[in-house]
Amino acid sequence: MEFQRLEQLKAEIGNASPDQVLDLQDVIQAVISQQVAEIALARRTQSRIQSKTCPHCRGVDVVLHGKDKNGRQRFRCRGCRRTFNILTGTPMPGFAVMRQT
Repeated sequence: MEFQRLEQLKAEIGNASPDQVLDLQDVIQAVISQQVAEIALARRTQSRIQSKTCPHCRGVDVVLHGKDKNGRQRFRCRGCRRTFNILTGTPMPGFAVMRQT
């Protein structure tokens, strides 16, 4: 979904009735349950962007460094010059989310 449409949708939700909000909650819960792995990765990406900490040297001079072959955000530490993604240092560094169509 494009950014502008999402912002418009958010504004419209602010004007929804309580019954409509409950309906939306059900829809959102269904989407979350279908995309649980992708959502977990997105949350982890947001957290890494906010913390800007290198998992290798614990340095804080971390910048965005493109995307990997699975579309995950890559980062680069300017201190140790190593690159990493959100799964670096976890039991599943090569994990690929299978997208449902």
